[in-house]
Amino acid sequence: MSEVINAFLNDHLYAHIIIILLCTAALIFSMGVDLYFGVQKAKHNGEATTSTGLKKTCDKARKYFSPFLCLICIDLIACIIVPVPAFSMLWCMYCVYCEFTSVREKAWKKAELRKAEKTMNVVIENKDDIAKLVAELLPKHRKSMKILIDNGHGVNTAGKCSPDKTLREYAYVREIAECVVKELKAQGYDAERIVTEQTDISLGERCRRVNNICSKVGTKNVLLVSIHVNAAASGGKWMTAGGWAAYTSRGTTKADALATKLYEAAKVELQGYAEAMERGKKSGAYGSVQKPYRTDYADGDPDHEAGFYILVHTNCPAVLTEKLFQDNKADVAYLLSEEGKAAITRLHVNGIINYIKG
Repeated sequence: MSEVINAFLNDHLYAHIIIILLCTAALIFSMGVDLYFGVQKAKHNGEATTSTGLKKTCDKARKYFSPFLCLICIDLIACIIVPVPAFSMLWCMYCVYCEFTSVREKAWKKAELRKAEKTMNVVIENKDDIAKLVAELLPKHRKSMKILIDNGHGVNTAGKCSPDKTLREYAYVREIAECVVKELKAQGYDAERIVTEQTDISLGERCRRVNNICSKVGTKNVLLVSIHVNAAASGGKWMTAGGWAAYTSRGTTKADALATKLYEAAKVELQGYAEAMERGKKSGAYGSVQKPYRTDYADGDPDHEAGFYILVHTNCPAVLTEKLFQDNKADVAYLLSEEGKAAITRLHVNGIINYIKG
């Protein structure tokens, strides 16, 4: 989450704040120059310098800064989709131009300022409509994210099933992946599976498909979640390991924030599973050290780090999820239940959407 916030600050907010501060300094400086030349003109003409001139300057500052503050708010709201504080810059340039003209012509263009004021008053009076428009634009921007779902393995992959063969990993993850994509699309998001074939597609080809999409729509507009089912051993025996986990590539990356959102969703959607695991420890279905959410906080976030090929060789943020254990009898029963399928689907959908929303 902190990485997403830092990225937002570095990519959008800091630049806007710096430009707005420069505009404010330019506006104050131009007013100071105009005041100075106004005093000099009064002295040259032998006119008395009274507080009236300062009052006019204060009144002028109010006329400048009231609309300016309103436009700053609008620019900050729209900073995600507009690269610069355009409204504030335009108003500042207009005010500086008026001050420059005032210095040269030795007169304040009251008519022009009143006209500008009327225009800005219209903006201020309709600020709620403008804010609503910006709010409507932001979800559209977020929903432009391309969501790629990978389902692991294939019908021709050896092993990768429960000891009693009731759960075949390739079939199960394809079913879940299809449900995730369907639900994301129903909520207006652009999602697709990168492997629709039943056979196992090489990791190199999977990465090529992902990176090809990244090159078309931009890496920052793509994310990948690869769906798998875990296993404690490969000997075809029932084991006592359990729990849900997510993996990212090593080091600090944007995928960490996505994995964190998935963990947060898992803690909500898998509450029933977590309670069942505690009961299962008493019956021996799970080992005493097993946890419903398998985490590794060594680097400050809950996800595990690994050099899995699809995480290392794709250009976009990528997370690999392991949905419980296919060689644990209790886990298999939960995964194959309608309750389990629905929970696994929801945690992926909600985790992804919460990441996109930030």
